[in-house]
Amino acid sequence: MIGADAYIGRLIGGYRLVADISNNPCSYVYRGEQHFHTGRTVAIKLWYSIHLSSQQQPRFLQEGRLLKMLKHPHLLPILDSGIHEDVPYLVTEYAPRGSLRDHIKRQSLHSIPIQESLTLLSQVGQALQYVHQLNITHGNLKPENILFTAHGDALLTDVTISALLDAASSAFTHNLSSARYMAPEQFQGMTSKASDQYALGCIAYELLTGSVPFAAADFSALELKHATESPPALTQLNMLLPLRLEEVILKALAKQQAARHASVKDLITALGTARLLQPRLLTTTVWPRATLPALSSFQSPAQLTSTVDMSQKIEHQQAQEDNLPGDPEHSRKPPDIWQQIDIPVPATPEPCEEEGEHQEDVGPLVASPAEACENGAESAPRGRNWQQVLMPASPRPYPPPAEAGWAVAAEVAIKVPSISGWLLRLCR
Repeated sequence: MIGADAYIGRLIGGYRLVADISNNPCSYVYRGEQHFHTGRTVAIKLWYSIHLSSQQQPRFLQEGRLLKMLKHPHLLPILDSGIHEDVPYLVTEYAPRGSLRDHIKRQSLHSIPIQESLTLLSQVGQALQYVHQLNITHGNLKPENILFTAHGDALLTDVTISALLDAASSAFTHNLSSARYMAPEQFQGMTSKASDQYALGCIAYELLTGSVPFAAADFSALELKHATESPPALTQLNMLLPLRLEEVILKALAKQQAARHASVKDLITALGTARLLQPRLLTTTVWPRATLPALSSFQSPAQLTSTVDMSQKIEHQQAQEDNLPGDPEHSRKPPDIWQQIDIPVPATPEPCEEEGEHQEDVGPLVASPAEACENGAESAPRGRNWQQVLMPASPRPYPPPAEAGWAVAAEVAIKVPSISGWLLRLCR
């Protein structure tokens, strides 16, 4: 076998090979320069392990000319194709920012942001849908075959040429780097548009979780896992993902082709819709009981409403965790419950047990008739409710009495028994 360095400096089809970019068991990729066009940099891929027969060579050249006609913003342009000493090669535009595999390695310590991942998947999906509309299947979609332009846009490359598959050895078809993204039917020798969708789903899974759906040390073990096992839920590996996004990707990874999305276009559309949803981790805010804000007599009605709503969420969450039936009050809207708390002050106060001197009218600072009696007042402000008491008409230079919180909690507990427990706990 000829080493990768052996081709450097050679002139192949009018292109001089300058440096090695990458290599695998089947091919070498070089950075080259066009011999008659100074300064133009290209990429040249040589399938050194494949030797085409006299019948296969015209077929390869014909397919190369067809691929050269493909034009899409996210498809790497093919400039030329040929055969050099029985070794087929393709010449493409040079992508200076490497492959998606390189990008994943650089981000190994940090997960790729969700928005960036979905944008990349959308660009690759658009190019994939374009070739599918021309009845062309990619057949070898993986991060190594997604490159980037100088501006960071994704470019799909390495569309499979059937003439190469016919002449390929088992090293070409049993490549472990490709097997991680192969659909179950591909292991049986059948490739379709649904297979490309499955591969794109595997790439989406890896971008959003940091790991491939299935991992194994050899080709046969990967084949068994893709055919029989279900991948771990994405939200188990990344809790910031919306559940809808997980459902969309897992559908693309269905074992049966008919169970997947109708097309790659439908997959991309579903991903774009799912990105607008809230992550599962952020849909419900659960406050620990110890961090609940204390109920005080100087809270406004709006603040107290927020406290009621928050406490109901916590009680409902606790009921779900304990597998207990939830209180019917939890399913009611907070404004309906709040209307029950509007407790008017009686026109006639309760008689005081002890008679004494009349206390000055404390005006808006009297929390309730009971508070007035404890302080020896003969009467309380009439026609006002406790919400008005908590919000004085004019500011005072000192806070309301601390006992007012107890009076408010007692009156609310009598009116609305279903929330009496948490109110009394907050006042302790």
